[in-house]
Amino acid sequence: MTDMQNTQALLNGFKSMDERFNQLSGASTGFEALLGSRPYTLGDADFAAAQQRYEVIKDFQTSAMHLFRASLNGEADPIIAQGILSDVPESFGWGFHKNLPDSVWKTPVYFRTDEARLGQLTEVQCSGSGWDLVETLRDLYAASPAHYGAPKRFARSLAEEFQSSLQDYIGSDPVVHHLADNASRPHGARFFIQRVREKGGRFFSYDEARHSDCNFIRSHDCFSLYHHNFFADRLERSEKGECFFDLPPIALYDTKHVMAWPFWSRTREHFSDEVRALFPHTALIEADGVELEDGVKVGIQKVAEIENNQRNYFVKYAGTDVARNWGSRAVFSLRRLARGKCQELLDTITEEVKKGQPWVLQASVHQKEEVTFWEPGTDEEGSMQGNGKWSCFYGPGGLKAMLVMHLGSHKVHGSDKTVMSLVY
Repeated sequence: MTDMQNTQALLNGFKSMDERFNQLSGASTGFEALLGSRPYTLGDADFAAAQQRYEVIKDFQTSAMHLFRASLNGEADPIIAQGILSDVPESFGWGFHKNLPDSVWKTPVYFRTDEARLGQLTEVQCSGSGWDLVETLRDLYAASPAHYGAPKRFARSLAEEFQSSLQDYIGSDPVVHHLADNASRPHGARFFIQRVREKGGRFFSYDEARHSDCNFIRSHDCFSLYHHNFFADRLERSEKGECFFDLPPIALYDTKHVMAWPFWSRTREHFSDEVRALFPHTALIEADGVELEDGVKVGIQKVAEIENNQRNYFVKYAGTDVARNWGSRAVFSLRRLARGKCQELLDTITEEVKKGQPWVLQASVHQKEEVTFWEPGTDEEGSMQGNGKWSCFYGPGGLKAMLVMHLGSHKVHGSDKTVMSLVY
């Protein structure tokens, strides 16, 4: 192909990408960010490390689950479980969790990480958003080989990987019920459902299937599972090995509270140094203070007294309230606040903690890089220096995809100025 033909193919790819997304999602938004003009380059060692992190994350999730259950059952400090359940409605609190069958005490099946520096996890979400973004970008890459080349890291699309690995995980043909009501991008969830259907997947309310045929339940928060009218039946079927939950119906995995456990003096001994290395230092904010990196607990106002340009922390709501615990809705950078405003915020947070609403203090990490992107609707390249966010998508068998975002702000996602690229 000539250069002119390659350019036209790229521009056609932009247009068809938007049209296809709208067609499958039922939305009219098209792609809502800037397109990186080349795949994200990841060295062999970094790629191998991302693959190996799957086992370490599963170790973290397993240790946390066992510790939470032990605390519920009186076999470990009750304050551990109390921290998870403190702002959970009583009807889904201690008694509810203690009575959940053994069959659902598992770790998440599919999940996504957020990494503010490659290998430093600031969040783990099940199932998380962005699965559609990976598919959309990969379609563009495949349609524009002159610009994006051939795949080197991931031979199959995320939708193919999902369908194949889920079939292996269940041991039979999957029939999925995806509860997308509380997804941050419900149109994105619909797009991914349709892409998996193109690979042979079957979904309740899309394909010929009864609710009792569903053997894999996806949700974006535990409360959507609890409130669904088939929940009791699915718990019973899970005990027979007939139904599996992507996100287990356990409040533990909806919180950021648990990220502090590898560092917290009450729970630290239950986690390995390898697990601790997954996260920036994360500390629970307690009524009487917070444990900093040296293990010493100080009054929370000591943090406000640190000079602004050295106060390298975020405070994050760490509970299960779905109105606050996603989309950076209750995440604040302390570095950006004047001392008085910082003190005021920390006073407010301390009062919330006393009322049972958990918060964490997390060390701020970032990695800034220069990236190139297509100016919207053209084949002209722009460039920017941006903070990165690396999202690894994991499922049975390990790493399935990697999405990379860059923006000149500490909050990288959710902007039409965010540059998105794939490790391809």
